Amino acid sequence: MIVDFTEIKTSDDFEFFSNNFLKLTYFNSTTSWVPSRGPDSGRDIILSCPVEYSFSRNLKLVSCKNYAGSNQSINYSIDSINPNRLIEHKCVGQILIYSTMITSSFQDTLLRLFPENGPHSLTIFQPRDIQDTMLSDVKYMNLFFQYFPNSYSRYIGMMNVNKCGSCGHEIYEHDSLVLIHTKNQFNVVQNSPVLCYECGYGLHQHYNDDNIFHEVVFLRHGHELV
Repeated sequence: MIVDFTEIKTSDDFEFFSNNFLKLTYFNSTTSWVPSRGPDSGRDIILSCPVEYSFSRNLKLVSCKNYAGSNQSINYSIDSINPNRLIEHKCVGQILIYSTMITSSFQDTLLRLFPENGPHSLTIFQPRDIQDTMLSDVKYMNLFFQYFPNSYSRYIGMMNVNKCGSCGHEIYEHDSLVLIHTKNQFNVVQNSPVLCYECGYGLHQHYNDDNIFHEVVFLRHGHELV
């Protein structure tokens, strides 16, 4: 695994990560119930998603569990999923997002609770699903860096960087470090070298002029590339 989920230390942080991850994953979605503390009636998050070819929206009930620290698999006693909660909260689907894998018995239970042609949909994001989704698209790179900085550094090979990957000038402790992500013609995420601010600005402007979608990640001392 490239992404080390133990970098997210608390359940609160994992819920906020999940909230941001899902809003990026489900196009034009919003949250009608955001992560909060206290009794939540089984609703960590409620995601509002647009219905294709319609002006209406559907609600999806989200459950988040972070057991990466103990590496405990998720079972029904940890997350007692109940389809009746979807009716209570007027949701058409259930999303489960976990930092560890589910047990086989829990998977069997979920298949019984959410049959293929049943009234409610079920989507499960386990650790590798989350990782593969984040690494598949440029739009996730700031989220990756924000919640998994050590994993991100390993992913881009940013170890002991002391020179700009473009102009070759030395980068000092007080200087900004910029990395820009794009996709190639095969729809594969491409990473620029670690750049100084000036080279990052120049590449950012080039991509803007050519209408190339890209994501700018500030590794240190963030500024806006205006």
